[in-house]
Amino acid sequence: STTPILHEEPRFSNVFQDGMVLQRGRPLEVWGFGATQGDQLAVSLSQTGNPQAHVSARATVSDRGRWHATLPEPKSEFTGEIMELTLGKVGSSSAIKTLRDVVLGDVYIFAGQSNVDIPVAYSHQFDEAALKKDEALADELGKNGSIRFMIVPTRCGLTQQYHSPEIGRAS
Repeated sequence: STTPILHEEPRFSNVFQDGMVLQRGRPLEVWGFGATQGDQLAVSLSQTGNPQAHVSARATVSDRGRWHATLPEPKSEFTGEIMELTLGKVGSSSAIKTLRDVVLGDVYIFAGQSNVDIPVAYSHQFDEAALKKDEALADELGKNGSIRFMIVPTRCGLTQQYHSPEIGRAS
């Protein structure tokens, strides 16, 4: 016997957030949970203030309420522009969820080395001028949005964890 799945409004997976960076120069894979099989969902990435400048795709919903869409590769002119990622039902003029301040750029993953957690400032702890220079550069890059980063806590496990309605939502 299978356990019934409680459905809620469709939503993006927790890896998709306001202020994120999506990899430029390739099609964009987007997914989420909470849909009902048979739902017709649409995902769109558009330039803030210019909804005509966009790429979009329809989402496929599985029997477990998970959905997936592949957006075509956005034009190179979109790189660095402030965008919105929108999830909605096909034919509806209102969005279910809109993620704001999304940009296209280069995404790098740093992992696997024990020293990846050591801040650069650590190497300059005895050189105050170098430390101030690093902090000023970090402030400048952060204020103009040139660099965005996310720290993912280290977790070990042998099974894939899905944050879907039947498991509960991560905050």
